[in-house]
Amino acid sequence: MTTTTLEDQLLSRPVAARKLGCTVPTVQRMIDRGEIPGFRIGGRVMLWESHIREYVERCRIVPTAP
Repeated sequence: MTTTTLEDQLLSRPVAARKLGCTVPTVQRMIDRGEIPGFRIGGRVMLWESHIREYVERCRIVPTAP
């Protein structure tokens, strides 16, 4: 799990969705399933950018040798 730092940014669900190339409901489902942690701050659900990067890395397809 990635450790967040002061340089890490909090992203709203719409911004996270744009970065992931998906919709806001898809990001919410990812949060609900525990794939990406979300945080409620001041009535808004936010995500750490480092957690988005970590999720993308986990989804990477590793090519197999021919």
